[in-house]
Amino acid sequence: MSGANKDLSYESFLINPSDYTDEGKIGSGRFGSIYLSKKKDGIQYAIREVDSKGAKDKATHDFFREVELYIQIRAHPCICKFYGFSLSAPQRIVLEYLEKGSLKTIFDNLLNGKAVKYWNGTMKSKTVFGIAAALLHLQNQGALHRFLTPSSILFDSNYEPRLVDF
Repeated sequence: MSGANKDLSYESFLINPSDYTDEGKIGSGRFGSIYLSKKKDGIQYAIREVDSKGAKDKATHDFFREVELYIQIRAHPCICKFYGFSLSAPQRIVLEYLEKGSLKTIFDNLLNGKAVKYWNGTMKSKTVFGIAAALLHLQNQGALHRFLTPSSILFDSNYEPRLVDF
């Protein structure tokens, strides 16, 4: 990843997996499974467990590249919030839980003739603008998304878009 700050402090982002209680699997992606977890304070998080079966070196490399990217880009209103990571097996990344689903789910519902009541001109515009702003922020940080799909655009409780799955 070009433009990365080599003086990043990873230690401040290390989490203790025992602080989280899994509430069930909510999805899976290219590099592992996503679980809804609750911290002892009652806040829900999405925890991605990295699947290191097969090409373990590649999975570890991709894991650290993603962690470094999240630390590098810091907070942005249209990028999923990053809370930390764990190195114990399986490796985990703790992210904001985005409960309103993905753009893929919206598209699937529309293709199946189901009405999506909140999918109106305003939300479409907010989604396009939000993703464009997130991609511009990544570019300004010297980073690329590399796998932008409707599944990597999620929505928070207010239907604000967030970019995930780096």
